[in-house]
Formats: sequence, structure tokens, C-alpha cells
Amino acid sequence: MRSATEPPSQAPRSRPQQSRSRAKLSRILTVTAELLEELSYDDLGTRLIAERAGVSVGSLYRFFPDKDSIVQALLLGWLDNFAGILNRAASGEPGEAPAQPDLLIEQIVDAYTEFFRREPGFRNAFCHAQRSRELEETQHRNDSDLAARLHDLLRTSYGLPAPVWKPAASSLSRSVTTCSASPSATTRPVTARC
Repeated sequence: MRSATEPPSQAPRSRPQQSRSRAKLSRILTVTAELLEELSYDDLGTRLIAERAGVSVGSLYRFFPDKDSIVQALLLGWLDNFAGILNRAASGEPGEAPAQPDLLIEQIVDAYTEFFRREPGFRNAFCHAQRSRELEETQHRNDSDLAARLHDLLRTSYGLPAPVWKPAASSLSRSVTTCSASPSATTRPVTARC
């Protein structure tokens, strides 16, 4: 599992080969996440990101064509982390699951809540960033995988029967994400995905 601020596996313009370039890309992502915590999405810009990251605007553009691409890279990294969060929250030796399924769900929700508190800018990015097809497909796949993993945990640990219907993606990532008023989410309207 990689951090959202580590260089993405697929940057829109170029993949850094040297450690110095990877460090520059990591600073761009880290600063963008921090700025998303401080500012509205509309107030975020590439010049400000470059200035705070200590890189030239040209260096930033070597990796990303615009702020939306930077934020998408962050979101893809955060989505990569969701499966690991579920696995860690539900981990333990066989037979060590909480006595009741609602306690397991509570552990999982607590783990996601901690993630949302720990990751600067996540809510602002999730609720206000432009959505690419790649991001929507990744999120749908992620949601489906999380729902299947959670269902499997409930079935194997608590003997809950398999449903006669195929469960749709429960959108766990969306259900625990709230787009309520926050200091950084002020100017763009909240969309249906939040």
C-alpha cells in the first residue's frame, strides 16, 4: 500500500526515474494535499502549489498538466489505501473477530474515520475534484472489492448466509465520507457523489 503523497504509479505526463525527481513529485502531492485542507478547491492553483513545494511551475507541468490531474493522482492513491484499511481493521487470527458483527463494523468505520482525519485535503478533493473516467472506474472497482471483502468477512466470521441477490457495490468509501461544511469545502456545490 502506498501513501497518496508517494509518486503515483502513473503520472499523467511523465514517470520520474531519479530519486530527486521522485522527491519533487512527492513534494508536489504533499503540498497539494495540505493546500486542499487550507483552501477551497477553486482557490487552489498550480502556481501556488509549485511555490509551496519549492519547485518551478515548469517542473510541476513536467508531471501534471493542471491542478485537477494532481488531485486525481492524490485520489487514486487514497483509493489504493482503502482495501488496506479494511484488511487492517478486520485483521486478526481466525476466531479473533469481535463477538458481534456490529463490533466488526464499528472497528472498520473507526479505521476509515481515522484515515479521513489523518489525510489532509481528502474530503475537499473527494467532494470537489473533477472526476475522470479512470477515477470513476477505479472507485467503482474499489467499492465493489470492499463490499465483497466485507460480505466475505461477515459470512465467514459470523455465519451470515450468502444473499440470494448479488450485492451491488455498497460504496463504503462514499458512505463514510461526509461533505459537510468544512473550512476547505466552501465554494463548489456538493455533487450527488457526496
